[in-house]
Amino acid sequence: MLRQSSYVAIAAAGGLGLVFAGPAKSEFFSGPYVGVEGDLTSAVTFVHEEDDGDTATHGIEDPLTGGSAILGIGHQEGGLYYGLEARYTFGDREGEVEDEEFEDFARIADFELGDGYSFSARLGSLLYDGTVMLYGSVGYVQREFSADIEGTITDVPDVPDLGDYDVAGDEDFSGYRAAIGMEYRPTNVPIRVHVEGSRSDLGDETIELEGTSTKKGEIGVDDGWEEEIDDLVEHAFHVGVAYTFE
Repeated sequence: MLRQSSYVAIAAAGGLGLVFAGPAKSEFFSGPYVGVEGDLTSAVTFVHEEDDGDTATHGIEDPLTGGSAILGIGHQEGGLYYGLEARYTFGDREGEVEDEEFEDFARIADFELGDGYSFSARLGSLLYDGTVMLYGSVGYVQREFSADIEGTITDVPDVPDLGDYDVAGDEDFSGYRAAIGMEYRPTNVPIRVHVEGSRSDLGDETIELEGTSTKKGEIGVDDGWEEEIDDLVEHAFHVGVAYTFE
């Protein structure tokens, strides 16, 4: 999982960049660009209600999985840069939670953070030679989160006897995405390379589940099959490359 100290270090470097930004090539980073980005690591946490009514924080960690397609535009004025960026994120972060509270009441829940998109505003500062930019961004993000739960319920007091069951569902979560990073553009080619750390706060939602039971047949929301997911957060570290249209 990404550590907060990583963000502090990059933020401190960004602050120094704003202070010591000097002469830069006019509009070197200006213009529209398209690119791709790969996730070196991603860590997802969320709060989930257990079978006994208590809540617990669970995590999903997936290295080297997923990425994004990026479209953006920006403008440079001296050592200052500002712009807008849109991205579509793909690749699933999958995790499993196993509950075994009772001998005859056990389940395995598979949770997955899926595809989504974001729109962000960017603000950056160029270093003295004009080829390196330190930047921050903040904006809106939406991602799909799904749950697939299977298990067995037999002979449990005050709980319907379902036998073996399997239910699944998904819901769109939305919130804000904040990122800090460093971008490099060589002087002889219209290519930009960046490294970035991001945090996406996706809020709280209830996922409605439907499926089947060996004892009851079709089961769903009317039978109480809902999963409350709170404080869904993803931290990720990316590397990417983009082509700038000059």
